[in-house]
Amino acid sequence: MYALLTHHGTFLCYDESSDSLFHCSAYDADSKNLVYLRTVSDNRFYFGRRNGGKKMNIYPIENGLTNPSKFAKFEIVRPDESGKLSFRESGNFLSAHSEGHAAFDVSHCREWEYYTPIKQFLDNNAINNCFYDNFSVCVIQPVFVPTKGQFDRNIRSIRSMARYFESFPFKNINFKFSGWGKEPFITEISSLIEEVFSCYNFNISILNRNHGKAFIVNKVVSDIIKENYRPDFLFLCDSDIIFAPMCYNIVERLCDVAIMSPRFVEKPFGLVALTQIEGNCHILSDCRKNSYSFMNRFGEIERIVYPSNPSGIAGGCLFCNFEAWTAANGYREMGVYAGDDAFLLLDIANNGFSYQLSEDIFIVHPPDGDQEYARWKYEVCRRDSDGATDKKLDDIIKESELFWEKM
Repeated sequence: MYALLTHHGTFLCYDESSDSLFHCSAYDADSKNLVYLRTVSDNRFYFGRRNGGKKMNIYPIENGLTNPSKFAKFEIVRPDESGKLSFRESGNFLSAHSEGHAAFDVSHCREWEYYTPIKQFLDNNAINNCFYDNFSVCVIQPVFVPTKGQFDRNIRSIRSMARYFESFPFKNINFKFSGWGKEPFITEISSLIEEVFSCYNFNISILNRNHGKAFIVNKVVSDIIKENYRPDFLFLCDSDIIFAPMCYNIVERLCDVAIMSPRFVEKPFGLVALTQIEGNCHILSDCRKNSYSFMNRFGEIERIVYPSNPSGIAGGCLFCNFEAWTAANGYREMGVYAGDDAFLLLDIANNGFSYQLSEDIFIVHPPDGDQEYARWKYEVCRRDSDGATDKKLDDIIKESELFWEKM
């Protein structure tokens, strides 16, 4: 089955009561009636309804509550070679309007009429015995709450993560949170983490300086090694990443990529990045130079792509082999805001490990809402992303803290 991603970064949904289409964010879509195609050549819409638990029941849309649906059948149009689809009925195209509704009401076919099919896994089937199911995973997320705006982004991420792993638990998983912020935000977010992750093995540590992601993650990994904890994989998530409940069984599927990857790329598994919905930072034209696919433990096809050289794959959300991480010596600490993920990719590749991007496993990566911060961060990142790790970072840390003093 395929869900339909709009140009706005939202998903197409169906309102049974009014027999109408609309679109909403991935964060909200799973609680709505998500619209599906059975195949990318199907000419009929279906919608999914959860009736408790994880089971998704699928119904054809012509079984609307009020009357036979006007969305029963249509013609599929492929506007280009990108894999996007458009839908035409009686000469009009299905348009995802900016205010949230969708309808067959325009005669042209432009960006708002393009939809990207996203493969969905509708049920938790039994684990296939050919996949090893005893891996350990450590989720690491920096905490970053210098302002109310950043606090809101981080809180939303943490809540989405907690809800996601409540719906899709993974047996051997730990959560590590560490970072910096101002009061009252740092105390409030610490309390929330303690509340929503109370049933997990978790830890939170608060720093007194804004050291940046590279320092934070390196320190967390150093600390867990001192505790004699060596997970199979590190799941590195930026402070604003949103877990969408409609992307099922993320950790199991990432483990499957790690298992199957060496068979195709003939290198030990290094890392896999997740597709980013909304604020995509991957250079997809580079990432899609090479590809492979395989059937995962749930009986569905996973599509994996990778560039010919270690570039084009962005950070934000990475699933990394612990052995590859240690071989690369973790992140290069070049500054508070620097291209640490880009150099991690390079260092992992230089140590003989693979790198790839999943086309089907995704998270939501919200774009920066604070334009002044985005511009300043871009300039600082461009300045400090030189690969050097022998700098005196105190002045760079002071600079970042002074920026937030002014905000």
